[in-house]
Amino acid sequence: MVVSTEMKMKEQGIKVPISMLREQFLFSSDAAEELKEAISKRNHELVYLTDFNLVDQVWKESRPKPPSKPVRVHDVKYAGLDVSSKLSSPRSELIDAGSAGIVVSMLDEVVWLLNLVIYLSFLDMLQ
Repeated sequence: MVVSTEMKMKEQGIKVPISMLREQFLFSSDAAEELKEAISKRNHELVYLTDFNLVDQVWKESRPKPPSKPVRVHDVKYAGLDVSSKLSSPRSELIDAGSAGIVVSMLDEVVWLLNLVIYLSFLDMLQ
């Protein structure tokens, strides 16, 4: 009989790391407890990481340096809409859906939404 990795994980349970460091705190304690309770029902365990940052562990020494030039606001004549106009549509949809907020984390979405221009040169990427 062939047993899939997914089946093995369900039987054994897995540990799900969650970073609780102050500088990258993404979960309130209530949300973390709710998540802990939900995954424990599937025989998994939430493991709080308070002594190191998972992102730093992945990047190690290969993390690129920040851009050398400042971020600036893109003029509306180039962006097409001002920031408040871009924010009004998602706000309306959130209200209609009964949601309190949204996380926008992809760089291209953030810079579009806030009309930002980030100059990344080839030299910045090599450093």
